Amino acid sequence: MSDDIKEASPPVNNPTLSESAVLDKVPKTSSLLDEIRERHAQEVCKISIRFIPIGSAPEITPKVFKISSSNNFGALLSFLDKRLGNNLIYGNQINHLTGGRIFGYLHNSFAPSPDENLDNLYKNFGINGELVVSYSDRIAFS
Repeated sequence: MSDDIKEASPPVNNPTLSESAVLDKVPKTSSLLDEIRERHAQEVCKISIRFIPIGSAPEITPKVFKISSSNNFGALLSFLDKRLGNNLIYGNQINHLTGGRIFGYLHNSFAPSPDENLDNLYKNFGINGELVVSYSDRIAFS
């Protein structure tokens, strides 16, 4: 009879979600956190932007600027609008997408959305390490 009796294993108690441990902070040895920091540091880099005026728009000097790749195209147009200041001849036209007085185009062909990320534009349309942005103080292409 003693052979028929087997020792029972203790019952397994799986903790419920409310009983599970919660970490106040991520341990310092976490390699995932280090990976995320490295990726973010690599993603936030500066890209070269070459500005080319269209029509009667005044030239900007210098023609090449470096800007953070995490900015959007609208921020680039705002920077250009402030940089040109009162030098705009036809500054009374308002770009209804950005609220500024500058209309920006890539390669004299299309106007990206103001919320388009500069990093995406650079990766897709950059030439010779630069993103070429044409600008005008009035609508150049319709």
